[in-house]
Amino acid sequence: MDWFEIISENYMVDGGRPKKILDLQDYLEIPVAVENVCSYAEYHDSQVTEWEFLNEVIEAADCGILLDLNNISVSSRNHDVDPMVCVNSIPADREVQIHIGSHSKFEKYTFEAISSLG
Repeated sequence: MDWFEIISENYMVDGGRPKKILDLQDYLEIPVAVENVCSYAEYHDSQVTEWEFLNEVIEAADCGILLDLNNISVSSRNHDVDPMVCVNSIPADREVQIHIGSHSKFEKYTFEAISSLG
């Protein structure tokens, strides 16, 4: 079983449409964008990459993406993946905002750094 199948069983309606994103867009009556997450672990049996999965979701939901470059950096470092492969996999016409943050390192893992301003 791959990542897309696991998620689709719990969060998708028939036909592979992401129910929660669709419900939100219907409720707000405006398009929404979802942010790519940073990951720290992966399913070794997954048959799709994180970026393929994300593309499937944004296409099925007909939504945009808030492209978080720091999250790509974190995930890429944690999974030994070329970050440019990830960036180039995201359709430019779906990118509605680009976010740049920071990260920190602890032992062999890289984490997203979220700090308070006050």
